[in-house]
Parts: sequence; C-alpha cells; structure tokens
Amino acid sequence: MRKATILIVEDDAILALDLQRMLARQGYTIAGPLTSGEGALAFIADKPVDLILMDIELAGAMNGIAAAGIIHRTVGVPVVFLTGFSQDPLIEQAKIAAPYGYLIKPVTERELSATLETALHRHMLDRRLKETMAELRESEQNYKTLTESGQILIWTSGEDTLCDYCNTIWLEFTGRTLQQERGNGWLENVHADDRQGCLDIYIGAFERREKFNMEFRLRRHDGHYHWMLDEGGPRYNSQGKFIGYIGHCLDITERKRAEEALVKVHSELEQKVLERTADLEKTNATLAMMLDYARTTETDINERVVSNLRANILGIVDVLKKQQLTQSTLDLVELLETTTLNLAHPIARNLESQLLKLTAREIQLANFIRLGKSTKELVDLFNISKKTVESHRDNLRKKLGIHNKKINLRTFLNSEFAK
Repeated sequence: MRKATILIVEDDAILALDLQRMLARQGYTIAGPLTSGEGALAFIADKPVDLILMDIELAGAMNGIAAAGIIHRTVGVPVVFLTGFSQDPLIEQAKIAAPYGYLIKPVTERELSATLETALHRHMLDRRLKETMAELRESEQNYKTLTESGQILIWTSGEDTLCDYCNTIWLEFTGRTLQQERGNGWLENVHADDRQGCLDIYIGAFERREKFNMEFRLRRHDGHYHWMLDEGGPRYNSQGKFIGYIGHCLDITERKRAEEALVKVHSELEQKVLERTADLEKTNATLAMMLDYARTTETDINERVVSNLRANILGIVDVLKKQQLTQSTLDLVELLETTTLNLAHPIARNLESQLLKLTAREIQLANFIRLGKSTKELVDLFNISKKTVESHRDNLRKKLGIHNKKINLRTFLNSEFAK
C-alpha cells in the first residue's frame, strides 16, 4: 500500500531535518522542506501531496495560519500545525484554518506517528463523507428531475394503503391539488366502471407486498378519460422496513386506439378473406365444369379423327396393297399404314409425345425399324449411306432414353406401341 506524501513547511532547519528523519523511518514520502507560506502555496499548485506539516510562525509575510486557510479553501489538503507553546494564542486563531491536528515542539516520533495517522484517517473519512453527501444531493436532484419532468404520473402511499404523494405531472394532468388526491381522493378521477377493479388489484397486491400492474381510465382536467397503465411495488427504508408503495402511470390511450384499429382491420380482412374464398370456390367449380366439358369434347374429337383415319386412309391402303406394286412402293404403303395405325391407336399416341423430340426423318426410320427393316434395307429405301443410318439409330437411342443400354431398338419401339 502506498504511503502518504508529507510536505514539511518549517523555517527551523534543525527541526525540519529531524522531522525528515522520523518520517523516513515511518515510510512516508517526503516533500520539502520549505520555509515560507508563499513557497508552500506555489509548491502544491504543481505537486500534489497528502498532508502538510506546517509551522504556525514562518519567515516571510505570510504565516502558517494564513497559508493553511488558503490551502483549506482551495485544494483541501489537510494541515497539521507545529507550535512551540500549547497555550499560544495563535492556536485559537489557527482554528479558522480547520487544521487536522497540532504538534508541540519538540516533536517525538510517537506523537508524530499517531497525529499523522489520525489526521490522514480523518481526512479520508471527511472526503468520503463529502462524496456521499454530493452523491446524495445529486440523487435527490435526479429524483426530483425524474418525478417532475416527462409524461409519467408518479404516486406513493403509506403503510395504511392511502396515497400521500402525487408528482406535479399527475396534478397537472388531473387539474387537482395534492390535498385533493391524498388518501383515496385519487379514485374520484378514475372511471366508475374501472374504480372497484383498480381498488381490488391494489389492495390485494398491498396485502401480499407484491408488485402489480393494471389498466384503467383516468379523467383529465378537460373532462376526457385517458387510458393509464399503472405499475407499482412495495418500498422499504434503509433499515429494510416496509413504508408503503410507489408506482407510476403511463398514458396508453394512443396504444389502446391503435389496438382497437388493429382489431377492426383484422376483422375486415377476415371478412374479405371469407368473401374471396367463396369467390374462388365458385370459380373452381366453374373451371371444373369447363374442364369436364373440354375432356368430353376432346374424346369426341379424337374418336371422330380415329374413325375418319380408319374409314378413309386405311381403306385406300387396303386397295393399294392388292395392286401389283414394286417392293419399294409396297414399303411406302406399309409405312403409311403403320403411321395411320399409330395415329389411330389411342395409347400409341403416348409414344407420339416422345416422338415429338425426333426429326421427321428419324420418325420415318423409327417406323421402318419397328417393321423389321434392316440397315441395308433402310439404306436402299431412303437412298442414304450406312453411316447416316447408324447415326440416326444412335440419335434415336439417345432421344428415347436407351443410349448405352442393352435394349434392342426395334423391341423397345414395339413394346412402347403395344402398351
């Protein structure tokens, strides 16, 4: 722990040296010695010390009493006076400087130690007391500022549950005096429908020494009621003794209005959703009817198309097949027959959706492959090279999803048609 710094102000060189030796043995940090009051004032202006040992009678125009008085008023460093006489009239004069002790010359080391420790301890207590008092004054000022500013209505009650204080904001809001609000007077401004409920919540919490919160309507000075959120709790003194309740009220009228508006909007939205849902259900029903009609119409059209294909094109094919035709012409007639059957076959049209990915030449080749035509026959029929036929075969396998699979292309085409 740091030892205090002691400044010696003594014009007797022998005594000053003796004081230095004793202070050094006691572990203090020594400043000085100085020989005048003026010198002491100049020194402490730049270099702080914890205590000053000062002779009352000093050389120079300023004696120790005058210097100590200035020090007490300005920097507040504690001073212990040195004097040669215990009954010296100067000691009475020295009281105006509020010294922390006196030492009678010659000074013994034991007296010096005890006086310095006492003076330093007393100064520490004085400093703490000043700090505490300053904090208390600041706290009181802050409390006053808090309770008398802003928009919060503050109240307190005693051990008897009765109101004993309302802040200025409360009184300005209600337009009433503190005397009118004391006791149960504050209830006179509470809305009649809320009054008993407020009293029940407050008394119930009071009896249990619990915190509470409640909402009620309080009449303003203009006669209009405002919604208040009141929160309160028990209060105790520094000894822990229960002394009543303290609470504050916040005007929540705007919040209440917003909540009511929100409920109204929510109700309107729900109604609109119900109406919209009903409209959608009607629309869905109409769409379902239209879809059923479209499917029926599609089926009817398909049946007519298939009937026409079979009645007309296949009839012509049958006539052609009975004629004397070259092999290549016969192959083309068979291709026409196969294509017509594909179109007429209701399920085979599913394969047609896959064939939409194929080119016209690839579709022709696919039909001949399904009929069992070899690569050589396809070369002759289409007058293309073998390499081109193989390329078409490879593309067919890729587009039909059987590339690099051990599946015969003709078998796959026939199986798809037969589904």
